[in-house]
Amino acid sequence: MSNNQSAGEKSFLYNAVLLIYPFLLAYYPIFALRNHNIIYVDISAILRSLILVTAGTMIIGAVAFSFLRDTERSSIITSLIILWFLSYGHVYNQLEITAGSPIRHRYLIGASLLLLLLVTVLVLKKDQAVRVLSQFLAIVSILLMATVIYESVRYDVGVYRATAAARQEQVLDTSSQGSEDQPDFYLIILDGYTRSDVLKARFEYDNASLVQGLNELGFYVANCGQSNYASTKLSLVSAMYVDYIQNFIEEGMVLPPLETSPVNETLKSLSYQTITFENRASGQFDLKEDIRLSRNQTTFGNFVLRGGINEFETMMVDTTFLRFVVDAELIPGFDQDSLQEWEQWEHYYQTQYILTELKNLPETPGPIFVYAHIMVPHSPYIFAPDGSYRHTTDPIDGYRSNVQFIDNQLPSILQTIIEKSNPTPIIIVMGDHGPATRRTITKEMRMATLNAYLVNDAAKAQLYPSITPVNAFRIILNSHYGGTFPMLEDVSYYAYKPSELPDAETIVSDCQTTR
Repeated sequence: MSNNQSAGEKSFLYNAVLLIYPFLLAYYPIFALRNHNIIYVDISAILRSLILVTAGTMIIGAVAFSFLRDTERSSIITSLIILWFLSYGHVYNQLEITAGSPIRHRYLIGASLLLLLLVTVLVLKKDQAVRVLSQFLAIVSILLMATVIYESVRYDVGVYRATAAARQEQVLDTSSQGSEDQPDFYLIILDGYTRSDVLKARFEYDNASLVQGLNELGFYVANCGQSNYASTKLSLVSAMYVDYIQNFIEEGMVLPPLETSPVNETLKSLSYQTITFENRASGQFDLKEDIRLSRNQTTFGNFVLRGGINEFETMMVDTTFLRFVVDAELIPGFDQDSLQEWEQWEHYYQTQYILTELKNLPETPGPIFVYAHIMVPHSPYIFAPDGSYRHTTDPIDGYRSNVQFIDNQLPSILQTIIEKSNPTPIIIVMGDHGPATRRTITKEMRMATLNAYLVNDAAKAQLYPSITPVNAFRIILNSHYGGTFPMLEDVSYYAYKPSELPDAETIVSDCQTTR
């Protein structure tokens, strides 16, 4: 190979790096923020942010090159502008924390733009500085992306280890069971729905009509039911793995996905088709579903490009220069109140969509496993009892109103599902935890939840008033799918995340049980 060819290849590679590293620097804040919240944010939640940042980087790079006609200089200018834009909110928030009070945007903008201008002048005038800064930014961009990739891979390895440990749990032999006559299985999570006695005592609301309606449909309602853990993630992982988390993962390990749980693997082995719904919490769980339903569904599958701003995008707004744009209300309709309302309306429409579609699912060729996570009565409190949109920040009135809304909707939905299904489906309606913990909400109230089960007679005979999901799911797997899980002691741990499990307080209910 000639020296000219070698030099040409080096020049091509160097120019390729010059073109790529501004994008790496632009992507880093997005992936870093996602890694910081990796338990709750799946990759689909960041897609729109990646698309917008890619488009912005391309536009800024094209404009810079049109003026400078120099790849090195335009890449540097592009990178500096992108870094300034994406880091502004972080700097503002940190200064606010340090100072103990909000600072004026004009001071931070003035100082940061002056610094950006000085660096730009230096870049434009000194060739040696251009080469050094260009190489520095290229190396930094690669190291930063390597860091976030490493963090992501480390989490994935942790999930793999937790999954391997969890798979040591009992696996059901379903080879002798046919799938044609298997009942459809509905797991309906009413996020934050508490127990009847707590509704009366704290929220001055009687949900007797809901309980009566469930009983008339054949449900067993555990009047003293509790959750096993205080948070959604822990509660649902333990239920689907039909065991206490401490029993199947070691201290310091991450939680395994729902995909490999005994419940999901049993249903998969029987050719169940898994159906889930897009919602504000869908990024927390991975069932590797066959169908994910969304009112904004596109050809991108789980990647929803339309619809209101999601929780991750709200964090992006708060940590970038958009924080100033929002605070200053520079764009009509792009302020804190409008963004919040946009997000809440999206939640409102998506909830209505889930409730409507549930009634149509029995028409799907079965058997099907439906995982419907409905973020009601969880905040935001935007549902009036009649189903209209009504936002309130009052935690008592808002929670009660959300409960009334879902109480008015649920019985007719369940009745339709049952009437359209043959054979009678398995339906679990449960709260994953109680109301949000405030000064007036005790730990006992947090653990108190709605627990209602439509199951076969063999399973129903084994249910009892104080049952928790771990044992309820064991009974269902035993009675419907030939499992041999022994019953465990019903324990409620006041823990929100895995790191709290070793020292978690156990919450004993003082609920008066009645059969």
